[in-house]
Amino acid sequence: MSGTPAAEYGFTMGSTVTLVTRSGGEMYCGSACEFFRNDQLDADRGCPIQQVGGLPRGKLRQNHFGGAFSGPIHGKSHFLFVNTEFLRVVEGVETRRTSVPTAEEGRGLLRYQDSNGPRTLDLSDRITPTSRKLLGLFPRPNTSGAQDLNYSSSLLIRLNDYQTPARTDHYLSSKDVLNVRFSWNLNDQEYVINRFGGPFIPAFSVPNPEKTANAGVTHISSLGPSKVNELRAGVNRYRNPLANGDKSSAEIGLPNGNVANGIPSV
Repeated sequence: MSGTPAAEYGFTMGSTVTLVTRSGGEMYCGSACEFFRNDQLDADRGCPIQQVGGLPRGKLRQNHFGGAFSGPIHGKSHFLFVNTEFLRVVEGVETRRTSVPTAEEGRGLLRYQDSNGPRTLDLSDRITPTSRKLLGLFPRPNTSGAQDLNYSSSLLIRLNDYQTPARTDHYLSSKDVLNVRFSWNLNDQEYVINRFGGPFIPAFSVPNPEKTANAGVTHISSLGPSKVNELRAGVNRYRNPLANGDKSSAEIGLPNGNVANGIPSV
């Protein structure tokens, strides 16, 4: 919807989209669908089937499937329509680098160089039990590079999206129609390795489950050849219970720690 929306759409930031839901009919009908993508089936673009530009091809798994059902509930005056769709995507199309402690650094041995040459600072006796738990969460370096970026990992983005709308229509009379609808959606995203606000170390992905539910009731009355009265009431609920990785701060020993964007911290 372009321009300023009318008051009936309520207050919202960003865009406003209007949707028209379908009603059931006098016959029972159903349908099912599936859309499938896999990197093994992608064209090779003149390169070996597993490589693009000399690099391993990124992973892609996409399944979009669902179904719909409609029909009468009672006689020719009460009808039902319900639809459900599922979208599951795993995509890793690039590689990210980040910094993790080396084996020596994990033991408290820090190498540096001053005017006297290479030296090692031994802090092993200062590592607390909580710090040892935190250090144990980091993987070992698997590459070398500039700016101490010593860990390389494929960037995986996971998306599971589920949505189910349902609607019933009740013809109370030739002039009165009652419509009841409900819609539920779970958009479960997971960002891995430093992308879209994701973490800076592996093993601490950022799940982003967005849960939306809305319901509405509409009563339409025909008051005459040119007059129609429409009464609508609805409720919307949105939740985003952000989590972080597979460890909580309390498990590590930081009951008041911060779990935003990676490893638990103070």
